[in-house]
Amino acid sequence: MEAAEQVVAPAGPKAARALRPVARALLPVARARRPVARARRPVAAALLPVAPVGPAAAWPGPPAEAEWAARAEEGAPQAAAEPVDLPTAAPVAAGPFPDAGPVDPNKKITVWLVGDSTMQNCQGSGQCGWAAEFQQYLGPNATVSNQARGGRSIQTWIWGDPNVSKTATDANGECQVIDTSTYSDNLTTMLDPTKGMQPGDWVYVAFGINDASAGCNRHVGSALFQSDLDFMAKTIRSKGANPIFGTSTSGQSCQGSTNVPNRAFGPETKAAGAADDVPVIDLTTLSVALYNSLKLCPSGSSTFWFDGTHFKTDGATQVAGVVAQAIKDQGIGLAAYLK
Repeated sequence: MEAAEQVVAPAGPKAARALRPVARALLPVARARRPVARARRPVAAALLPVAPVGPAAAWPGPPAEAEWAARAEEGAPQAAAEPVDLPTAAPVAAGPFPDAGPVDPNKKITVWLVGDSTMQNCQGSGQCGWAAEFQQYLGPNATVSNQARGGRSIQTWIWGDPNVSKTATDANGECQVIDTSTYSDNLTTMLDPTKGMQPGDWVYVAFGINDASAGCNRHVGSALFQSDLDFMAKTIRSKGANPIFGTSTSGQSCQGSTNVPNRAFGPETKAAGAADDVPVIDLTTLSVALYNSLKLCPSGSSTFWFDGTHFKTDGATQVAGVVAQAIKDQGIGLAAYLK
């Protein structure tokens, strides 16, 4: 804040009377500042780390199989998330955020892809995530930066795998974050002022496979999952970039000759998208439609699947094409950069 200019008042009653009109003129200015000062209080509070509250509580275990199936079902009702004291501390205030500006397909941008092993770069074993094959669907002005990491839940991706406890839980039964001042290498890279997210970039975020694990450090509850997506949306927008949420790719799950969805957190992803006004690509449903069009049930495919969850290059390429088509079909701004 700029230093106030110092005013020295002359002494004497005549001088005091002369200053009265000035004092009256300043009163509306002083009153106008009060709401601004009050408005700053919640913003300042939002920047403070949130300390874990209460004694550690044991995680009661995953939902029954029937509940997982209900979550994966298209159109399943979305239960309101219970308020919790989350072991997360957003690095940014709640806005307003920089304007990403109009979509300009002639501007050079980065497309950041955030997720787990179903998206990560191809491995020497032959396993290949679909994000590794997404560049071929983009025009010359968009470059992929694949920040997906194998084995990550949304929590371990944000905070770093070693920074989320494998044994300790907080009062809400969530895996305890050890140091809330330290983020993962991937998020740190994306937050770099020079090399990280820039205005006009696009960021696709998809989790929900490892998050369904029963125990720490991968387990993430429904409310925390939605809160973490909200955190990602705000963090992305704080850099002037544009978020997109996606549900997880389904795996090979056959009922006779028909593939059926077998992933959780679809309703939570859609609820977070609605709350933050972020477009959501339902890749769980779209990937199942792809598998059925290719007649992968019941025998699978030695060229499409690596293991029924992960892909080989052919499968990754086809799933990446489904994502690209969904971006076009849903009228998402990133479509301007697609071939």
